[in-house]
Amino acid sequence: MLRRKMVKITIALMLSGYQPILCQEQSKEEIEQVVQNYFEGTQTGDVQLLDKAFHEKSLLKLLNDEGSYTEWTYSGEKGYREFIADRGGSEHSVKILSVDFTGNAAMVKAKLDFTKFHYIDYLSLLKIEGRWKIVNKIAHKEINKGKVTTLKNFRSDYVPNRNIEIYTPPGYTKDKTYSVLYMQDGQNIFNPETSYAGVEWAADEVLDSLIGHNIIEPMIVVAPWNSKYRMNEYMPEDGLPPYKTLMKRFPKLYSEYFNDTIIFSNKYLKFLTKELKPYIDQNYATKPGKNNTYIMGSSGGGLISAYAVSKYPNIFGKAACLSTHWPAFDGAAIQYFAEAIPPAGNHSFYFDHGTEGLDAAYGPFQKRIDQLMRSKGYHEGGDWVTYVFEGTGHFETFWSNRLHIPFKFLSQQPEID
Repeated sequence: MLRRKMVKITIALMLSGYQPILCQEQSKEEIEQVVQNYFEGTQTGDVQLLDKAFHEKSLLKLLNDEGSYTEWTYSGEKGYREFIADRGGSEHSVKILSVDFTGNAAMVKAKLDFTKFHYIDYLSLLKIEGRWKIVNKIAHKEINKGKVTTLKNFRSDYVPNRNIEIYTPPGYTKDKTYSVLYMQDGQNIFNPETSYAGVEWAADEVLDSLIGHNIIEPMIVVAPWNSKYRMNEYMPEDGLPPYKTLMKRFPKLYSEYFNDTIIFSNKYLKFLTKELKPYIDQNYATKPGKNNTYIMGSSGGGLISAYAVSKYPNIFGKAACLSTHWPAFDGAAIQYFAEAIPPAGNHSFYFDHGTEGLDAAYGPFQKRIDQLMRSKGYHEGGDWVTYVFEGTGHFETFWSNRLHIPFKFLSQQPEID
């Protein structure tokens, strides 16, 4: 991917309150040329304009010292999206998909095609002294950073021992208390050197940005690494036939992902609830109740996150499930959730998936879950959301790029305590 090993700086600037002056001339051709020049690296933005709210869809842009940039923009109901690329550093083509005018402001939607993948990017422009200019921040704004520490070889009586990585937010102090999020696949969450394929979620940097700009309240993140028995620990156990039956029905799947042995996700949840959470509550300044205890994961990690709320509804109040691997064993977990997901009123669920690669198969299964959520009394857009991210696949980069969306969802305080 284009993500370099660099100090990735993320800023979030909530821009509001600026009423643009209507202008007569809105030159689409000029805007398209400005955007093309920008992606070719021949034009930068105007720092002095950054304090103005120039478009309702805009959030931020950043250009770092190495020539790479990160942009977060607001794109309607799907919330904030992040774009990462190297300006002028890779072969790509740019296609302008749309230009949205608001007075003397404009939002351009552009598609960048690379060799093996593409991104949808949003650029904000203002018409200044008769010329359209991209508003871009070149010098980054410093934000305070949280701290990530590692508990080596954390002991368990239920599952194999493993490392636990813990993020404490900027300004963490024991004089106040914090919500806690438990994230699966912990080696992928903070560190590219330990993550799958060298690409991490960059959760600490996303949190630093959101917290530093008062978009969410500070929280603690606890990220247990997975073990070699990842799917044995993450696949919901209740309601499944005996593992030998599964081995006969799905021999290749079981051999490749389940190590030809039993599924023991119930033991994994005991590890989380009876060993790890008590340790965290004892040693960190937490809010231990279910309304402030969240769980998140992707793929199989999404399965175990939804399962955790269903098995332990008095411990976990919210789950964020990204690219949830519902198709496992022909959707066997869905029937369990039909009975076990707690009724609406005290819990919240975030679901999403992409449309490419492995995620391309998730739509029909997620629609069954969506119908189930409605039948349980959940309100879409309230205590339950499902997003479909067109053009994204099943990989850490895509989950990282939209991570701020479930973080914002989880940080919302429930209407019912």
